[in-house]
Amino acid sequence: MRASIIADHPVQKRRLANQWSQAELAERANISRAAVSAIEGQRLSPSVATALALAAVFECSVEELFGRGEKAKPHGPEWAWTPRIEPC
Repeated sequence: MRASIIADHPVQKRRLANQWSQAELAERANISRAAVSAIEGQRLSPSVATALALAAVFECSVEELFGRGEKAKPHGPEWAWTPRIEPC
């Protein structure tokens, strides 16, 4: 009987959801299996190129994959206070 794996890292969660081994993900992203393992184990922060490659494989943004889990905010100004409506 195989013990269930608890996925703590977003890369690992997505990899397991796709039922890929670390080697399969590494091949798809054109990185080493050791790099996948180190990223999932939080022993390595991916380079920009690696982060972009992993995001492309998972068809998501880098922010979704490595961000703080927040959805992308719509573009537009964010005001510290409500601007005055009447002109200066």
